[in-house]
Amino acid sequence: MDRVCVLMLASGAAWESTALGLLTARPGIVVLKRCVDVNDLLAAATLGQAEVAVLALDAHGFDAAAVEHLRRHRVRPVAVAGALGAAPDTHLARARRIGVAAVVAEDELESLADAVLA
Repeated sequence: MDRVCVLMLASGAAWESTALGLLTARPGIVVLKRCVDVNDLLAAATLGQAEVAVLALDAHGFDAAAVEHLRRHRVRPVAVAGALGAAPDTHLARARRIGVAAVVAEDELESLADAVLA
């Protein structure tokens, strides 16, 4: 299996350590960098070493322009949103509006690695 290199931006979210553990435990996934903010993530994306960015949907500065920057550098965004049971339409509508197709709820992190490899 080829490896998928991942950038991660959780902005200190409670799910970060769980997500990191799940991703690093999955064969074929390499977490290249944990980014401190959206600017750090976008700079890392320009290096061309990552295929996927796992990030908090509500990260400050994560918008349609950031998604376009990631896509321009061939990095597919996978957003982690608050528990979708709480406000699924709000999270999914925001993700669609800014161009993110893959959204994983923080209470369904066990599916995160599959979303990264999809």
